[in-house]
Amino acid sequence: MASSGESSSDAPSSSSDDDDDDDARVSAPPVASSSSSSSRVVAASRASSSSSTKPSRQHQPRASRPSSRAKRKSKPAPIAVCLTNCKYELLRCVQKKLGWIEVGSDAEDWQLYWTDTSVSIERVMRLKATQKINHFTGMLEICRKKQLAKNLARMSALFPSEFKFAPKTWTLPLELESFLDQFPRKASKPGKRTFILKPDAGCQGKGIALAQSQDHSKGSNAVVAQRYLSKPFLIDGYKFDLRVYALVICADPLRVFVFNDGLARFCTEKYEPPGKGNLKDTCMHLTNYAVNKHNENFVFNDDAGANGAGSKWSVQGLKDWMEDNGHDFVGAWEGIVDLIVKTIVSVQPVLAHNYHSVLPPETNDGYSCFEILGVDVMLDENLRPWLIEVNHSPSFGVDTPLDLAIKGDLISDAIELVRIDPKLVRRVEAERKLASQSRLMAHKKRGAESVTRGDRDRKGVGEGDATTVAAKPTAPRKLGEGVEERRAAAIEERIKWEKNHSGSFELAYPSPCERKQALYEKLLVGAKESFENHGQVARVRDVMEKAKYTALRRATEEEVRQNAIKNGIKIPAGMELKKVVEAVMKARADGGSETLLTAPK
Repeated sequence: MASSGESSSDAPSSSSDDDDDDDARVSAPPVASSSSSSSRVVAASRASSSSSTKPSRQHQPRASRPSSRAKRKSKPAPIAVCLTNCKYELLRCVQKKLGWIEVGSDAEDWQLYWTDTSVSIERVMRLKATQKINHFTGMLEICRKKQLAKNLARMSALFPSEFKFAPKTWTLPLELESFLDQFPRKASKPGKRTFILKPDAGCQGKGIALAQSQDHSKGSNAVVAQRYLSKPFLIDGYKFDLRVYALVICADPLRVFVFNDGLARFCTEKYEPPGKGNLKDTCMHLTNYAVNKHNENFVFNDDAGANGAGSKWSVQGLKDWMEDNGHDFVGAWEGIVDLIVKTIVSVQPVLAHNYHSVLPPETNDGYSCFEILGVDVMLDENLRPWLIEVNHSPSFGVDTPLDLAIKGDLISDAIELVRIDPKLVRRVEAERKLASQSRLMAHKKRGAESVTRGDRDRKGVGEGDATTVAAKPTAPRKLGEGVEERRAAAIEERIKWEKNHSGSFELAYPSPCERKQALYEKLLVGAKESFENHGQVARVRDVMEKAKYTALRRATEEEVRQNAIKNGIKIPAGMELKKVVEAVMKARADGGSETLLTAPK
């Protein structure tokens, strides 16, 4: 039942899932040039040379002739992508196909930062208006097994009938006593309950075990124990799970898309109900690709067109098989999309709070982060979908042609939907410069008005004098003024883009179905109330404030060091550096203009 998942380490440098350490058997496709575009260029070139050999005697009037020196519109600079912390060649293939350039980690002017690991708050804080990163801070609330169980249990207590899609889960050793009560006190009997034990920080099937007695559970620390689905839906006697991809492109307002294809991953030993003799048969009970690929029964599919063959199918291949054999794929898929939305809704308040804490709406449109999630689902004998786990860094390895076809489309369509457009980047940069110039001009104007008022005061101009009244500064604009209008306009523009650039993604939240959307909004209200009323806000706020302070302190330390180097003075260290940094931070917090970037005398 355990499906492949990314490394669940609590460290930010956690790795992604099953295929992480596998050498790709299929190389990334070569960058193809556009033949149609090339032919148009050649044709245009020939036409130009032909016309130049036979100049027309009827010249245009000099004034109406286009100037050869006329300033041409410059092309937008190519998109820069930082892939330093990405090991998948598929990303570089897509980057080259799009005509983008790859830059190193020391570059600052990239537009996309793609990493295989979760991102720090400090990294998100430094994002510019034109930069995007492929993770949200806070998504680990559903991508760590313990946190997922905790959040779903909280929502299940509020909405019991809506959160029955996850197997009963216990976190050990915290809930060990309750878990041990699940086992009968007498000797085991056929058909008894089976549980699956998974390390919270595990991936690729490592450390997973099945248990049917207390003896099997002894010494199981720092794991989650889950009710084993003993009656899975089988194809030709084999158990399988599904890897479904969801794309979150905005946390507030929440925007979730589901990719209409994915992977069906099969065990390589025919399934038998768990019993004393087969509990350790991983290739019968675990669907992880990393486990089954080493079995002699693993069938490698070397034809991307045969999407329903071998030990790994596409979701579309599964759909064809189910429909051909009289099974309701559409109903099962609707259930899968439904559980994905509900799972993400359960942590939307955390995602939104974290995002706005470091990227406030006054200066950010809400679309600087996005995330592709790998959601692992299993169908039981009644085609009821069950959530197994959520992966924040799904593998983009391409061991098979099928992997290449599905994951290539997934990444290309996601990048298109997220919208990293050179023209948009240039427009945003122009707007940013214009706003900066406007603020500078307003500052100079206020300074000039201040000088003028001082001169008039010295000359004794009356309080009621018309010129005095005119010289009085206008009321300062409130910080939040116009923010909602700007955000509404940005969201409207985004929705228009999504409708025409969704590719193989389908909108899941907001749901196109009014009935479902009404339910999801009700669940979201409950999630927000729970987040605010159960101390989560305070805990998250404390964590975020500490992280922001740490990030600011590190940035200030680096600024002090660089300033010392620039001015040729001794770089402060130890307590001296601490005093300088604290003085700088205090001065800036007080609104002072003195930077205090040198060591105190």
